[in-house]
Amino acid sequence: MKRVLTLTACMIAIAASPALGQSLEERLRGASIKKPVNNSTKPVLLGALLYTDIASVEFDETPLRQVMKFIESELNVKVLARYSDDPGATGGMEPEEPISLNLTKI
Repeated sequence: MKRVLTLTACMIAIAASPALGQSLEERLRGASIKKPVNNSTKPVLLGALLYTDIASVEFDETPLRQVMKFIESELNVKVLARYSDDPGATGGMEPEEPISLNLTKI
């Protein structure tokens, strides 16, 4: 009886393994895809803030999404912003939220 159960369990495991996990081909394909460099780590962001000279910033009722794009372009970093209108989002910032800010000699 033990032998039959062991044999049955092995057969089920062999038959189910490709369906339950990635095949070798899928793993190799995934490993060969180069992931983009993450330049939004905390040290990179702090360095960009410290060493980037911006003469002035003036936002008058500018949509938040546009403000975040400005920050990305001026600091040359990727900002991972989560917006409420992102696909599948259950929360996040309102992309059209108006931002008013006036700074000089940053």
